[in-house]
Amino acid sequence: MKHAAIEPSTRLWAAPDFQSIAFGREGEILAAKVRLGIMALVGLIPLQSVLFRPVSAEARIGLGATILVQAMGIVVLKVAQRPKPPAWLGLFTSLLDVSTVSMVNAGFLLSGTPLAATNSRVVFCCYFVALALVCLRQDWRWCLIAAAVTMMEYGCIVAWAAARYDLYGAAFASSTYGRFNWDNQIARLMLLAAAGAIGAVTVVQSRGYWEAVIKYLDAFPLGVIIAGADHKSRYANRAAQDLLSRDIPPGVQLSELNSQLFRAGTDDPYPPRRTTIALALAGESAECDDIEIQRPGSRISVEAWGTPVLDSKGRVSNAIAVFHDETRRRRAEEEMRRLGQMLREANAELALRGDILESVAVAANRLFQSASWEEVATEVIGGIGTAVGASRASMFQVSEEGELAARMCFGWVAPGVVPIGEAMRQKVPFRVAGFGRWLDSFSRGETVHGPVRDFPESEQAVLTTQGVRSLAVVPVHLGERLWGFLGFDDCVSDRQWSQGEILGLRVAADMLAEAIAAKERAAAIEASEERYRTLFERSLGLLCTHSMDGTLLTVNHAAASTLGLTVDQMVGRNLEEFLAPKARAKFPEYLAAVAATGQMSGNLVLSDTSGTEHVWEYRNYVVREPNQEPFVLGHALDVTARTTLERELRDRALKDPLTGMANRTLFEDRLTRAFERAKRRAIAEEEAQPWALAYLDLDGFKETNDRFGHPAGDALLCEVATRLRHGLRTLDTVARLGGDEFALILPDIGSQENARHLIDKLLESLRQPFLYGGYTLVVSVSIGVSMHPVDGDSTQTLTARADKAMYAAKSAGGSGYRFYSDL
Repeated sequence: MKHAAIEPSTRLWAAPDFQSIAFGREGEILAAKVRLGIMALVGLIPLQSVLFRPVSAEARIGLGATILVQAMGIVVLKVAQRPKPPAWLGLFTSLLDVSTVSMVNAGFLLSGTPLAATNSRVVFCCYFVALALVCLRQDWRWCLIAAAVTMMEYGCIVAWAAARYDLYGAAFASSTYGRFNWDNQIARLMLLAAAGAIGAVTVVQSRGYWEAVIKYLDAFPLGVIIAGADHKSRYANRAAQDLLSRDIPPGVQLSELNSQLFRAGTDDPYPPRRTTIALALAGESAECDDIEIQRPGSRISVEAWGTPVLDSKGRVSNAIAVFHDETRRRRAEEEMRRLGQMLREANAELALRGDILESVAVAANRLFQSASWEEVATEVIGGIGTAVGASRASMFQVSEEGELAARMCFGWVAPGVVPIGEAMRQKVPFRVAGFGRWLDSFSRGETVHGPVRDFPESEQAVLTTQGVRSLAVVPVHLGERLWGFLGFDDCVSDRQWSQGEILGLRVAADMLAEAIAAKERAAAIEASEERYRTLFERSLGLLCTHSMDGTLLTVNHAAASTLGLTVDQMVGRNLEEFLAPKARAKFPEYLAAVAATGQMSGNLVLSDTSGTEHVWEYRNYVVREPNQEPFVLGHALDVTARTTLERELRDRALKDPLTGMANRTLFEDRLTRAFERAKRRAIAEEEAQPWALAYLDLDGFKETNDRFGHPAGDALLCEVATRLRHGLRTLDTVARLGGDEFALILPDIGSQENARHLIDKLLESLRQPFLYGGYTLVVSVSIGVSMHPVDGDSTQTLTARADKAMYAAKSAGGSGYRFYSDL
């Protein structure tokens, strides 16, 4: 936090203290003081008349009015000095002055001095001063009201004086009722000019100037808060309220705002006495850059400046604070400081030489800009080897075939140095070759480095044959797995590797590991995508994805070929277009359900290009991924053949294979349902509705079979079935029970008469001749009928009695019917 002496420019705010006028209570106090001063000047005129001229009624009235107005002005000043003066104080004061002067003018008229009343211009300057001061706190519409009241009262006084004393035209300037005193007129003019100047300066400077200032501050990008000496806000622009995420109306205690301030980087409240506003009110210009503002859900860093505002006596009357959101800059600076600190610590800890850092940076740039790290591996390790002054640099990869073994895959050699022998380019088991110690160090993430003379003898025996005098080996780990290691050897001297050099090599190994891991991840992703693509394209199932509105995003070839289309012909179109017409009505329900539950399963019927319908059994899921619109992943199987087979098996189980009618199994099921339905209706309607059961048997069917053969008999049975089906209602059931025996279920027949009428029509249809193989066949039937509920209250009773009635009809000669109730 910085403090500076008060700059001379701050005194520009103090001549006069217009910002106080514009922002509340001080404006009312200044208005009351100005009013008292003007009224005191006005009172000098009647006082002069009383002291230096013969005492007249005009002088006495004027002096008395001055004393009265001054007394009331003192009361008004006391009210304005209260902590919270009424909002209507300015308007009330103006109207009070208008009414008081009007009463004085009326006194002049009643005392016989109309000239004094009509020349009250001296007093009217006070009206306009008061009106100008009202502008500082009141709405301009109230000012117009006060001006209108003033003009009305003054007009009434003038009209009254003119009517009573016959004063018109020049009589207002001079009449027998008064004498024109030049000294009075000069004083009036001077006072009018002074009052007008004060009113104009007050209005222009405090109203117009501050309106322009406030408009500018409201559009100002930095937050601005103006506070008074009472530690309450006078004004806060929009940027300041946005920074604090709250409204800051005039009169808010600064303690409320201070509760949101904290020291930067801590949860410690900021000391209220050290804020820019508090320091400015204490007379100090201040700059703070260690403040954070707590807002709902976030905290921002701000930089603040504060400066005091002095009044005409050099006292601090207000303080101005300016705030700027420094969050981004602070975070960037903090990140830069953190990174800089890390680098400084690394430099201090690692003591890494500049050439090693440069080589590592170049290596990183080459590794991550290349399409494949293998392409630049030799260049990378060569650059690092040159930086550390190595004779040779090698990259070894570890294999896990049996005993761990290493093989050199990349190598670099300094000019004039003999390359590593061919034996090192083969797979060399660590422990067999005497390098088991290296495995233990690598497993702990440690390096192996130093002069070869300090290595175990088993290692020296191998390394000295390759001309190695000093060696640094750094492991390369991919996660927990040892991928390989980097080796840098010196063939010239028995050097000791500095800690900075070893740490630089570790950084290079980590970068190489990251590059290798990135390639493996990319390869794995590519392989996964390829597997998914192969699975998607070659799957025998039907796979697709569609948006939440049904638009197809992807379709596999199996799905497209099933419908006789290509993938391109389906992608981009809505799935609803491929549904069978009868299935489209329920498609919106499917979309709503899968969006609500996240998954759906069931059957969809689609039509191929030839119009053939295919039944797909599907199971679909909603997939939601970050930064991507949700979509539906669908998997389905074409179960058309299975559905057709199931339907055929069901038909075989429930229908007569010759006639296609219901067989005995389906007949008994429907008979049971008809009986239960009748019982439910009887309970609901409290009255049983009659229905009928009829048994039919062909007369002489055996003779027809014997004479014309079984094909003729089968054709006869099919024709009978067709005529029965055509003669019945859609709600009726006709079944073939076996041989030439048929059964009818006639629900809701209503009455026995209705049943007779229906059966008569059937008999008439069946008596028509049949044509078969050039022969005309005539068949007759015997029918027995039982009625529910009169003929029985169970299916067994009804079937037995219908069968009995049929045999009764056959015994009577056939070709007719009998009701059980007629037996």
